[in-house]
Order: sequence, then C-alpha cells, then structure tokens
Amino acid sequence: MSNTTDRLAWTVDEAAFRAGLSRKSMYRLISLGKITPTKVGRRTLIPETELQRLMSEGYDGPLS
Repeated sequence: MSNTTDRLAWTVDEAAFRAGLSRKSMYRLISLGKITPTKVGRRTLIPETELQRLMSEGYDGPLS
C-alpha cells in the first residue's frame, strides 16, 4: 500500500481537504487561475505539484 503523499493528483474535494480549504474556495482558486487542474475524462484533478506550489507561494486575495 502506498503512502498518500505518493499520489500524483487529488480530486477537488481531496485537494481542498489537504489544503484546509472549502470545496467552494478550491473551485474559486481554479476559476481565478491560481490552481491549474487536469481533466481526466470527466474528472477534475488537482496535481500534487499545484497544491505544493499553492502552499509555497500562498494567495492572499479574495475568494468570494
């Protein structure tokens, strides 16, 4: 069984949970272009690299 940090991508809900954000806030960051999601079929995934970048760079703008 692999460690969860070995994953390459997360669903929007999982990424929001890992970042300590709401689902709505995660979708808002996507719509603002602060996070670039990847589509796989009908699924929207957030690459781990995007989460790491968001956490290192931060974002202090409005989410509403």
